[in-house]
Amino acid sequence: MMKAVSLALTLAATLAALPASATPKDQPRERTAIVGEDGTQRQDVYVGNYYYRPDRITVKVGKPVELMFRIPDGINKHKFVIKAADAGMSINTFISQRNNVVTFTPTKTGTYKFYCDHQASFLQPHVDQGESGELIVVE
Repeated sequence: MMKAVSLALTLAATLAALPASATPKDQPRERTAIVGEDGTQRQDVYVGNYYYRPDRITVKVGKPVELMFRIPDGINKHKFVIKAADAGMSINTFISQRNNVVTFTPTKTGTYKFYCDHQASFLQPHVDQGESGELIVVE
């Protein structure tokens, strides 16, 4: 019980020290995916109301990519779409708290747009409100 109280106090102090304005949307806009020991390139991506962070991700051609989506808002539906079949990337999937990892292997260098084409009833599609980004595939 004492450990739990101590942990709770430590967590509260840590959270209180964070800037009040820090949100996932404040994360850096550009990142290069980190290559793991298994050769897979990994990148966490925050996704929320009309944004991805980072929204410019650099990866290497011919190596597997794993994007792990973090959804702090939790309840809104989001998608991840890349239409680049000629580069080995034809992805159109919903992402959620339970389905949040997308894997693929780009086969061609270039810059490819990714976006969310989800649309809630009478609102504009998420992509039209800024939920998009670029995947930059390099040698």
